[in-house]
Amino acid sequence: MYQASMAKSADFPAGTDDGGSASGPNEGGEGHGDIEAGGTATAPAMARPRGQRLASLDVFRGITVVLMIVVDDVGGLLPAISHSPWDGVTLADFVFPFFLFIVGVSLAFAYKRVPDRALATKKAAIRTSKLFLLGLVLQGGFFHSIHDLTYGVDIHKIRLMGILQRIAIAYLTVALCEIWLRGGASDDIGAGGSKLIRRYRHQLFVGLVLMVTYTALLYGMYVPDWEFAVTSQDTTLKHFMVMN
Repeated sequence: MYQASMAKSADFPAGTDDGGSASGPNEGGEGHGDIEAGGTATAPAMARPRGQRLASLDVFRGITVVLMIVVDDVGGLLPAISHSPWDGVTLADFVFPFFLFIVGVSLAFAYKRVPDRALATKKAAIRTSKLFLLGLVLQGGFFHSIHDLTYGVDIHKIRLMGILQRIAIAYLTVALCEIWLRGGASDDIGAGGSKLIRRYRHQLFVGLVLMVTYTALLYGMYVPDWEFAVTSQDTTLKHFMVMN
């Protein structure tokens, strides 16, 4: 259930209105600067109305959480929807990309205006560190089942790159792109065509470089033959060999 903890914490960084547009510090005194984006918090003359939520993103987040619960609880009974052990794709394999999509869309609104890029970068780095450490605690071997007699960390088996750690790295990468590489006006998030491409040309270039690098490593690195074991519901241990 570690992905569920990310459903509300990672997709809308602190200081935003869960997908609503963050009012800038100089917009007629109606609001205050986005704390996460490097703004300064000042007391407004009257209570600022809560920003409008992006309903489609809320619905999609809810569907993703439900899907995560289903594959976690039913995946053991229905291997067809459980995670693919090596190649192929199943229903469970869509949960993690869906959460990343939610984080990416939310950051476009969270960093709609960035008054102080250095402060916003610092806050993004702190948030990334917290998510990464939380992932280590939840998945790194610090906790054991109630039937285990030992407590601690096996440094040889610790999982450095769990789900939360990967989301933290993706969050930092996208946040830095939104903070430092965004160009154009701050009110054309919904713009289309050449205007959108022109504004996000730097982010598109970074994404292209990452995709090409990932593809090259995926197909270019040598992976020796290996085997793994899966325990079925009747406690039968099945061994599989992956030939490369």
